[in-house]
Amino acid sequence: MISRIFFILLAVAISALIGFFTDSYIHASNLEPVLSILQNISIAVFTLAGIWLAYLYPESIAVYTGTKKRISDIGDIDAIRKIEKLVLKIIASAFILLGVLFYNLTLSFLGEVPIIIKNMNFLKFFAISFIVFLSIIEVWVILTLIKSNISFVNKLHNARSQMRATKKLNR
Repeated sequence: MISRIFFILLAVAISALIGFFTDSYIHASNLEPVLSILQNISIAVFTLAGIWLAYLYPESIAVYTGTKKRISDIGDIDAIRKIEKLVLKIIASAFILLGVLFYNLTLSFLGEVPIIIKNMNFLKFFAISFIVFLSIIEVWVILTLIKSNISFVNKLHNARSQMRATKKLNR
């Protein structure tokens, strides 16, 4: 838990530094490709992690929908932790999508309001920092998914090796 808080605080600090040093020469139009890529990646992660969750852990979906009543139907604590990690990635991607929506709505509806124009330098700093923060979180989600996939493949190879060794011993 402390490491997550530290990571979030570090991400906020990095985002603020990048916003501070780049707000004088970045325009909103420069951020549109970043927002588009961020949105597409978040949608892909949101969808694929959701499908992966439903496919690998159908019993968790059954408990959620009420088909199975007991949490013990899901399995051991290791399975529950894996489900929790996948759900965390889905939630993070959903929040990133909401962040992109919030940014676009704010820019569209408030972009020409006089008080916004008057405080544009501060708001540009905030907008850049916000988008960098969302990007850092999405990079974290992608890297942890890569780590999970590598772990999954390792476990498959270990199981295969163990099966081969057992077959050789039984000959």
